[in-house]
Amino acid sequence: MLLKRLPLLILLVFWAAASLGEPETVDMLERVKQDRDADTVVDSLDNCPEIFNPDQEDFDLDGTGDACDNDIDGDNVPNWEDNAPYVPNPGQEDLDGDGKGDVVDHDIDGDGVENGLDNCLRRANPDQADTDGDGIGDVCDEDIDGDGIRNAFDALPADAANELIPGTGGRLGVNYTGLTIRAGAEPSSVRTDARAQDPRWSRDETAPANRRRPETTPTPLPQKEPGVMNRAMKLLRNAAGTLVR
Repeated sequence: MLLKRLPLLILLVFWAAASLGEPETVDMLERVKQDRDADTVVDSLDNCPEIFNPDQEDFDLDGTGDACDNDIDGDNVPNWEDNAPYVPNPGQEDLDGDGKGDVVDHDIDGDGVENGLDNCLRRANPDQADTDGDGIGDVCDEDIDGDGIRNAFDALPADAANELIPGTGGRLGVNYTGLTIRAGAEPSSVRTDARAQDPRWSRDETAPANRRRPETTPTPLPQKEPGVMNRAMKLLRNAAGTLVR
């Protein structure tokens, strides 16, 4: 509103000064109405007095118009080096190295899948493989098969139905749903009952995750030999019996 009325005010002041005929007043009025870039904004109010910018845009509100501001977003990175000149990002993170800062990149990992649809946002996985269907891509899923065992401790991290038995050297496999597999067999193709494969194996409800383990027969403890004191007491009892007779 002020800008619209400013020309009229300037004319009124100029007319008054001209009427008075004072040189200093006339010179002051000339400076007030000066507009070197001809953008209709007088220099005294122009945030870029030497560069045409009638819209007076100032993104970071630092008083310097975007048209002449060397750091438009105010993140202390010059525009010509800034990978996101209109979004402050002093760290200049650019995961896929495509020249677009992560803060403005619609595909941060550069795998051809937009961020909003990517099931592994910060690791490239164009196939979007997700074995357990939990919405987390396999390349960044700590439990790929969703069996509750982290990949680092899972002998078959991509097969929830089967597991290798620890300590067997890979000779026999066992799953956590009551099925076993033989070493070398494809886990996804083996679905036979454990007892049909090996009668030594039976279900153990108390074992973690219903692991199967061989049936064992308790070994009787060895009988201890009579000690010296026991033999001496026996001799004394025999001698006492003889005396009583």
